[in-house]
Parts: sequence; C-alpha cells; structure tokens
Amino acid sequence: MSPFSSSALAGKQVLVTGATSGIGKATCAALHACGASVVLVGRDQSKLEATLDGLPEARKSGELIDFQTMDSAAAGLQAIARKYGSFDGVFHSAGTSLIKPAKLINDEDVSGLFSASVLGALAIAKVFSKKACLNDGGAIVFMSSVASLTGQQGLTAYSSAKGAVNGLTRSLAVELAPRQVRVNALAAGAVVTEMHERLVGGSPDSVVQAYKDMHPLGFGRLDDISNLVIYLMSDAARWITGSIIAVDGGYSAR
Repeated sequence: MSPFSSSALAGKQVLVTGATSGIGKATCAALHACGASVVLVGRDQSKLEATLDGLPEARKSGELIDFQTMDSAAAGLQAIARKYGSFDGVFHSAGTSLIKPAKLINDEDVSGLFSASVLGALAIAKVFSKKACLNDGGAIVFMSSVASLTGQQGLTAYSSAKGAVNGLTRSLAVELAPRQVRVNALAAGAVVTEMHERLVGGSPDSVVQAYKDMHPLGFGRLDDISNLVIYLMSDAARWITGSIIAVDGGYSAR
C-alpha cells in the first residue's frame, strides 16, 4: 500500500524515461496512482504498449525515443513537449548497467552506458530548462547509482557515467533555481529488477549473499525508489535541490 494520497500529484504532468521496465515502469504506475498524468518514454513499441495497458484509466500516453545522441534525444523530447504542453516533472530512469574490468572496456561499452544515462540527461537538461517545456516550480529527478559515490571492482565505466549525472545534477539545480525548479539525483543501491536478476543470475548463491550483505538493510524494492520519486515530485520537497540522495539500504554508510 502506498503511503501517499491518490491525489498527492493531482493536476501534475510527469514524463518518465525508461518507462517500460524495472524502476521506470514501477514509478509510472506509482505516479499514476497518485493522480499524475504520465507520459511514458521508451524505445520498444510493444513493451511501451504493454506498459500502457497495465495502467488503469486515462492520464497516460506513450512516446518512442532512443537516446543514442543528445541532439536526437532533445529533438524527440522537444516534440513531446509541443504535443502535450509543459510538464511539472521529469524522471529520467533510462540507462544500462555494466560490470567489466577497466582493461577490457571498449567504445561500444562506453557508448552504451553514456548514451542513455548521460546524453539522455543532457538532452533533458537542454529541453526542460525552457519555460515552455517545464513549469516554474517543477522537478527533475535523475537516476544515479551508489557506484558514483563508492569504489567497486568492475564498475569503472558505469561509475564514470553515473558520476557525470551527479555533476550535471548539481549544476543544473543552480541554473534552474531562479525558477524554483528542483533537480536531484538518486544514488541507488541494488534494487531487485529484471536487470538486477540478469546481473546476479549466473552467480553462486554465496556471491549473491555477500553482495546483499553489503546492503545492511538488504536489497531494495521497486517502491523504495518510486516512493522517493513521488516525494521529490511533490510540493513537500520544495526546498530540496542539487542533492545526490543515497537510497541504498546503507551501502554507502559502511
């Protein structure tokens, strides 16, 4: 059961990227349940339609964007803003993960990691810095990772991408503060999603348990993220901006 009222975000229009799976998909449902009108952005038509079918009633729409370059992503986002009008919030959940030693990283790895997470975030910054696209007093939330705050073997490239998101978040928060627009990022620990299951699926139970033990409160659930997104989108978070918020079950406290 959600701790938020079904009208907590009534009258607000929120755009969510990476909306067809994992954290993005769960957050779309949570935002919708709190009264927001939600525009879902994904790159797979069939998955986008399936996600939309899973949301009850109206107040939902879907659009296709592939975050391969900043300019193409910005053009797609600009078109969405023209179609639906100005937004009150943006949650950028699109991204990929990678575990690979630094000595094996290649251009394809870097391109895959940075296109969605970093270039997508820059496209959002470019488009939603405009009053015609994001209302004054609005909120932007980026997905980062605890890997951007702590070192871990095999995450050099992934940590670099999320570290870039953190820097973008802080500067954009200052840039948009005169309009009372809030910009924050979530430094998430391991949350049980389809991607998480793929990453740990081939590991021995002892390795998975050791990884879980690195989170004093255990692995996270989807609603651990979506609840925080709802709060940051709400007027209750009016004085929070430029923050990289650790939501990691205590991982970074160790």
